[in-house]
Amino acid sequence: MSDNLIRSLKTFVLGLRNSFSANDLACQVHLRTSEGFEHVETIDFLTTTHLSDPLNLVVGKMNPRLEFRFFLLCENVKFTRSKRIFLQQLAECGEAPLLFVHPYVPASEDLASEDFCVSQWSHLVELTVEKEGDWQLQLHSTIPLPEHIQSAVENLRMDLQSRGVGWPPALCAQKEVKTLLAHRNKINPQSGSIEHLSSAIEQAQKKMQNGDCYVMNLSTRVSQHILPQDFDLIIFLDTWWNNPSRFGLFLKTSALALMSFSPERFAALTGQTVLTEPIKGTKKAEIGLIPTQSDATKLWNSEKEICELTMITDLLRHDLNSVCIPGSVQVFQPFFARIAGSLLQMQSTIFGTVPDDVTFSEVLLKMLPAGSITGAPKKIVCELIDELEEFNRGYFTGIAGWRTPSLDWDSIVLIRSHFMGTEKIPYTAAGAGITTQSIINQEIFEIFEKFSTFRLAH
Repeated sequence: MSDNLIRSLKTFVLGLRNSFSANDLACQVHLRTSEGFEHVETIDFLTTTHLSDPLNLVVGKMNPRLEFRFFLLCENVKFTRSKRIFLQQLAECGEAPLLFVHPYVPASEDLASEDFCVSQWSHLVELTVEKEGDWQLQLHSTIPLPEHIQSAVENLRMDLQSRGVGWPPALCAQKEVKTLLAHRNKINPQSGSIEHLSSAIEQAQKKMQNGDCYVMNLSTRVSQHILPQDFDLIIFLDTWWNNPSRFGLFLKTSALALMSFSPERFAALTGQTVLTEPIKGTKKAEIGLIPTQSDATKLWNSEKEICELTMITDLLRHDLNSVCIPGSVQVFQPFFARIAGSLLQMQSTIFGTVPDDVTFSEVLLKMLPAGSITGAPKKIVCELIDELEEFNRGYFTGIAGWRTPSLDWDSIVLIRSHFMGTEKIPYTAAGAGITTQSIINQEIFEIFEKFSTFRLAH
């Protein structure tokens, strides 16, 4: 990238990597903005409410912020194929910085096709960029940083001050439409062929017409010519900067590597408040690269998309009710149209209060797998996904998460991601929500539009 800001950021990251260990460095990115369009109409059975100040910060309703967390020196990593053992490991972790990965596992099963991972780290370096009048840059570290890293931070600070008023900083690096089109043309179906995907969507709609289910997420894998050496922190940062997503995560261990550019939060636990933000309904910007109010209006006018998110919002509200204090679950801003690169995606925010003795492991046990990437009713849909999809999802549509220094938890749904498991064969996948109103060719087009938003920058 020619942009001074990304150059300074990469200099800082290379300093961290060289000063500690190239193999012991993970990164989590969070772009806290509320960029998008609020749906003003209400649906009677969805209770709407206002968020308190702490939750405003969680969902990005306060001053925009760009956060980078760098996890240094992995001191302990545990792998298992058992969900039960994984949740026990997560519950027994101390207060060290922590990252975890949970592959996709149907609701009624314990064993996964890929490894669950819980990693604890010796140190955490947090770099925060915030626009509050002038640019503000804050650095917090649990370990003293060498002088050359401090100098890189000062260069980053000066580059920020020279940028003017634009926000968020990463969105200045947008690709041309023709570049995105060229990338899309290089994407080839892998084991999940277009023919099989078309047949699976048709069969799913027949199941819905028979009353077996109401909405289902179906997916496919593609080949994007990714090599094991492409799982690199600098490639991850360049890719994120080219097309910023709300969340980003880079992790590389002996048995697992992933680069995620996910727009979707799965669950966050702040004190006794648990929150989830399912995404359903996607539309590409019709003019230029950034979606507009017109795009949002067309998304809201789609009966299919509104019905899809309504059913998933109700499903996630049910999931939260299974772990929250009765009467505490509420919905905030249903059908909010959030900008995700060149795509517009609808989301709802659902939150509630858990009893003070409920752990994050218990929240995961009640809520997994994510409703937005399965469907309703969840148990039946998981069985149908296993029947209709041509490949094992592995880490795709699982979750990854972390614990903050304040001992709060957050997690994302592993979509828009690249993975490499124990077989050392990179893979990626994408999917779409299917209802009886779905048009097969449009759903397939949507899936391949999603692939174009997280193609590696290398």
